[in-house]
Amino acid sequence: MKRKTPLFLLIGLLSWSAVIGQTAATDSLKLELNKAKGVEQKLGLLNVISAEFLEASPDSALIYAEKQLVLAKKSKSVVAEVKALASKAAAIARNGNDSLAIRIYKDALSKNIPASQVRLKADLNKQLGRAHYHLAAYDSALVAFFNALSLLNGDSLKTTRAEVLNSIGNVFYFINMPESLKYYQQSLEIHQSMDNLDGIASQLGNLGLIYIKMKDFEKGIDYSEKSLSYYKQLGHERSIARSEVNLAHAYKAVNKSGQALVHAHEALRITQKLNDARGIATATIMLGNIYFELEDFGAATRFYELGLKMVQDLGMRSYEWETMYYLAQSYEKLGLDDKALALYPSVINLKDSINREEMQSMLAEKNAQYQSLEKEGQISLLTAEAAVAELELRKGETYLLAAAIITFLLGIVSLVVFFFYRVRTRANVALERKNSEISKQKQEIEEKNLHITDSIRYAERLQAAILPKGEMFEKHFSKHTILYKPKDIVSGDFYWMEERNGIVFLATADCTGHGVPGAMVSMVGFQGLNKAVLEEKLTSPAVILQRLSDYVEESFEKSGGSVKDGMDICLVAINTKNRSVTYAGAHNALWILTSKEELPNANLREEENGKRMFEIKADRRSIGGFMDAGSFTETTLELNEGDCLFLFSDGFADQFGGPEGKKIGSKRMRETAREMALSNNLAALGAIFQDWKGEEEQVDDVTVISVTL
Repeated sequence: MKRKTPLFLLIGLLSWSAVIGQTAATDSLKLELNKAKGVEQKLGLLNVISAEFLEASPDSALIYAEKQLVLAKKSKSVVAEVKALASKAAAIARNGNDSLAIRIYKDALSKNIPASQVRLKADLNKQLGRAHYHLAAYDSALVAFFNALSLLNGDSLKTTRAEVLNSIGNVFYFINMPESLKYYQQSLEIHQSMDNLDGIASQLGNLGLIYIKMKDFEKGIDYSEKSLSYYKQLGHERSIARSEVNLAHAYKAVNKSGQALVHAHEALRITQKLNDARGIATATIMLGNIYFELEDFGAATRFYELGLKMVQDLGMRSYEWETMYYLAQSYEKLGLDDKALALYPSVINLKDSINREEMQSMLAEKNAQYQSLEKEGQISLLTAEAAVAELELRKGETYLLAAAIITFLLGIVSLVVFFFYRVRTRANVALERKNSEISKQKQEIEEKNLHITDSIRYAERLQAAILPKGEMFEKHFSKHTILYKPKDIVSGDFYWMEERNGIVFLATADCTGHGVPGAMVSMVGFQGLNKAVLEEKLTSPAVILQRLSDYVEESFEKSGGSVKDGMDICLVAINTKNRSVTYAGAHNALWILTSKEELPNANLREEENGKRMFEIKADRRSIGGFMDAGSFTETTLELNEGDCLFLFSDGFADQFGGPEGKKIGSKRMRETAREMALSNNLAALGAIFQDWKGEEEQVDDVTVISVTL
């Protein structure tokens, strides 16, 4: 399903700032403040401390801004009071109360600020514009931004000028893409001339979004990746999070939902760590959008409900109405019509309150004003009127000549059409007879195919009915993920689970072939496992596999089928109380993600953040009528709480795709599974598989089961 990307996400993503607050720096400044004697020195230190706290702790920033304001009023200095008001408004805006921040910025601008304080006036207008922007009051935002820009002409003000150009580009993003692109490029050029890496990173990110919106996805992702690289180099976590959201948006736009989920979850992790309310809201809603694209409306609803509450608490109206709209859409898809209908009146009222027509008119007017400031003189109105008059004089002559030419051409075309009509009429009579015969044959074939497909669909329902349900997994494991994608309607892969005397038996199997032949073998395998565990009461995985092999051979010998039919399988017996796991496998290995430093008979594959991925190799023999290579071996392990097991068939690793049309491969599959488990996002495996496959045909049935002890 392809959906229009909600505009509200872009509003938040286009605003960038650096995180400069450091605990050591603030502690040092506090010591200096305690030692400071003069009022001017104390005011300067209070201003800097408030700014340092702004990103990490807006509440602390507000406390120091209030102290700064009290001292500034005592000093009787207008400039000091205005700076203190600006500090207070910035802290309040960072806490999400932009309406109050606007009142304070306007109060500061109403003061009798000396003409020499150009930078201060420009900065107040810039911050006032941003506060309006957050509330979706785009007309007021643009007035403030252009007021700031008119003050910023000197070389010493280049950095602030670049920031304001960026803000104007943000507004034009919604009205005129080329104009927006122009303002972002102007801002980028200023930052590049000053070798300002933070500013360069910011504008690269914005340009990435513009190109994505203009459907130039290759440039969009390239600019966004470069932006993220700069921010990682600078170590700005808040900006890294915003870059991650940008990339999530980019990959979602090109239908690479798996990669989009990875970037969105990373953005959420960072913003939660920073306690960044706006960032958390943006990442949460982006996750809702990605799951909406994937048609996982249950997950989309959960993220939209969380995100809606956040943006309502923060007063982010431009986010609110579209989050509410897509939440209502998700409710509809889930059949929750009452909930959806309850939301739509609020969606309409909220959107109507954001006056789009008024905004567009104001944007056009203010852009024209700014363009006139950039020129040395105005274009002569009389010259334009004369040009229009000349065009009017020529218009009548042009219409007359065009009418004559069109009449002549229509006559020729009519003759040609009549000739071809007669020829085609004769041909169509013969063609109609042939088509009638073909249609009859086609109908007969379609009826036969329909009967065959109906039978296979019924077999699909039978096969699905015997597979373990999610409730069984939830009963025994803290977390679980099931990726089950048959190549055809029915599958040669199956997974199986039973519990007896406190031991949970879990297996994934890959039968010979796929489609109907593979499904028939899978039913034999499923029955064989039930017989070995439930009827014969076997508990050793190695013994169970040997009994299953004998059963498969006996079944096909009785039916006269090929004794080479069989399966590869991974089987574990899990004591859920003490987390003891016993494994045996026929060609299918077992992967274990654990906090333990070593495991018996296991090979260490990867290690990250105190977690290690081990692989226990399977016996090199299959279940069924192949040459008997001796008894199956088994390995018993003692694992920790939170350790994760991966059981799988070879369909995932054998899939062709990616940029070079190659197989995913076991190593890439294992690394992906480990990364998804560490980010608590194993549900994205299916989307990642689909992204890799792209337009390629699925080569085999796919099964991946993960369970957390």
